[in-house]
Amino acid sequence: MRITRKSVVFYFLINIVIYILLTGFLLYFEKQTNYDRLSNQLYYDNILLIYNGGNIDWTDVEEPEQYRVYVEVNSDCRILIKDTSKWMPPMLEGYYPKEEMGAVAVIGKNAGKMIYSDAKGNQWISFMGQEFRVTGVVGAEYATSCDDLIILFGAQFKESELDNIVYIVDVKTQRGARKMEKSLIAEYPEIQIQHGSIKGTARLTKSSYFYRLLIIEVLFITTLSIFIFGKFRQKKYDMSYKVYQIYGLPLIFILIKGELEILVINIVSLLVTSGVGYFGGLLTRSQLENVMWISIGIIIFSGILEAIFFWKKVIKINVYNQSLRKCGVIIYNERL
Repeated sequence: MRITRKSVVFYFLINIVIYILLTGFLLYFEKQTNYDRLSNQLYYDNILLIYNGGNIDWTDVEEPEQYRVYVEVNSDCRILIKDTSKWMPPMLEGYYPKEEMGAVAVIGKNAGKMIYSDAKGNQWISFMGQEFRVTGVVGAEYATSCDDLIILFGAQFKESELDNIVYIVDVKTQRGARKMEKSLIAEYPEIQIQHGSIKGTARLTKSSYFYRLLIIEVLFITTLSIFIFGKFRQKKYDMSYKVYQIYGLPLIFILIKGELEILVINIVSLLVTSGVGYFGGLLTRSQLENVMWISIGIIIFSGILEAIFFWKKVIKINVYNQSLRKCGVIIYNERL
């Protein structure tokens, strides 16, 4: 049992290393995504330009994918129509409104010259004959393409007030963009849809060989590590399993014990890694949720490997016992 305890500690340390690796990659991925969106005026990588879309009732457009719908007033100003995404842009000041708050706006740092204050100290801008309360300044300390950007929320407008109105549907995934395009064309055949181009650093990172290679390497290293140490764990526990069989414990009990041990090891590893990251100021609450989803994937994959290794051993021993029977050897314990 001492070997078993040492194996648990070793497997626990390996899992922490795996979680640290994946958490580090997650932080890199999110930071790079922020760079890309800041350089692409806060758009995702999949933009649909919709012409003749005045008849579309966006309240009835229900898609499982995360997306945002805008109308561009000009190259630096847009009106938000609908937002089902969970992404919050980096803010220099204030906050990004997610709930219905009336006529409000977020601006880039270069648009501050348009601001005026009221007697209560609230900041406002005037656009299209309407007033919008400024809730925050979007962007980063360095220069970005959204420094002159103005995003209006709760704006009241008519299509006749805007020249060549185009609805911009900003979808998070390429697959979601294709599904939404087919759905909108089927519902509103009069519309015309074009795909927008990616700008800024996203043009390089999303098509970069290094970027794709990094993702493949992280997935490969993680999968290979879980596989190797899962196999190592099985070999170390081989004697313990035989002892359990001598006491007459059923196979399903041994398998459940192994699965529970994997579950506990992963949960403790997750708590250690996420706790240090969160209280150390490296992880935000939304990033903790992403780490949790990653841990669920690791637990499921580790559990599947545990079951495969276990039943493979059972089948191998059963075949061996059958061959012994054919040779006239008496088997006193055939369970494992």
